[in-house]
Amino acid sequence: MDKLYIWISLFIILSSLICCSNPGDAGDIHINSNIVKVVDCCGDGSSNYVYSYIMAVWRENKLFGLTGLFQMIALDNNYKIIADTIYVDDKYVKSWTFIEANSTGDRFLLVKSNYSDVSSGSLYELILHSGELVLLRDSTYNVSSAVYWHGDENRIVYYRYGEPIGDRAGYYIYDKITQSDSLIFSYISPSGPGEMINGFDLHPNNNVLLIGAVQASQLVGAPPKLIQYNFTKNIRDTVDFDFNYSFARIGLWVRYNSNGTKILYCNYPSGIYSYTTNDDSEIGIIELPTLYRKRLDVNTNPSDTKRSVQFAPNWSPDEQAIVYTSGNLTIEGAHGKSSLYVLKNIN
Repeated sequence: MDKLYIWISLFIILSSLICCSNPGDAGDIHINSNIVKVVDCCGDGSSNYVYSYIMAVWRENKLFGLTGLFQMIALDNNYKIIADTIYVDDKYVKSWTFIEANSTGDRFLLVKSNYSDVSSGSLYELILHSGELVLLRDSTYNVSSAVYWHGDENRIVYYRYGEPIGDRAGYYIYDKITQSDSLIFSYISPSGPGEMINGFDLHPNNNVLLIGAVQASQLVGAPPKLIQYNFTKNIRDTVDFDFNYSFARIGLWVRYNSNGTKILYCNYPSGIYSYTTNDDSEIGIIELPTLYRKRLDVNTNPSDTKRSVQFAPNWSPDEQAIVYTSGNLTIEGAHGKSSLYVLKNIN
């Protein structure tokens, strides 16, 4: 057992060291020229802070990145950092697992997880200008993710696993004025919190939930499915679209564009919040209603294996680029810390 622990430790250390090679270095022949490394996970001088990135959202010329910290990164037209500010500093570096912003980027929804390897815990709202952090739902709800109701920031759609897990699990509308919940759709995947995050989205018309429905369980591996649930008509539609399970891509993160005609997705492997996983990720765009798929070349690993683990892509304001996190899959079963990237010219 001691020898096994030593080998696992060596894998993690080596992968963390290798993850931070710069795509601009000589010999990086496999990196898409449209990929820009915004912040290096291991400190290349571009940022004052060194952490592994979980995800980020993009408003105007600012990226709001999530590590153990909540960080605002202002960019110039070449995606170079011109300002770098910390707003929420937490000694529990792995506790923040999810971020979403309102349309203007001055209010944010954050999840502080009860665990280090899944997003399941308390839901907060951060008011940027005042720095006030407001608890909306405590840790007993096991909230995984949330989005603002389009056009009304007093309404929030969130997903919770419930307590105990599975009890009243599903999607809810939380009204900040009345501090009350309304159930939209009862749902839990076979994996429960094992899906790592419920990366759902709300249609711009506020009538459809877009759900990355994990099909895998603890005993059975399977690719996810894509569900659109029209809750004004009570119609659940499983989209006729196949995702590549590969070896362990069980999860699905999804984001509508501004008019609901495109879906940005990330089909990610188990272990996405940890340093151990067994596969890389696929990021792509699905056009509606044709279901035409465009896979995006987001690999950030310059080695011959060309395998990296991507997570949680989000649209740029003009929908000409995406922001995402990525770390190299250097050895089967291990990946290093994740840096923050932009993929430009996606259309």
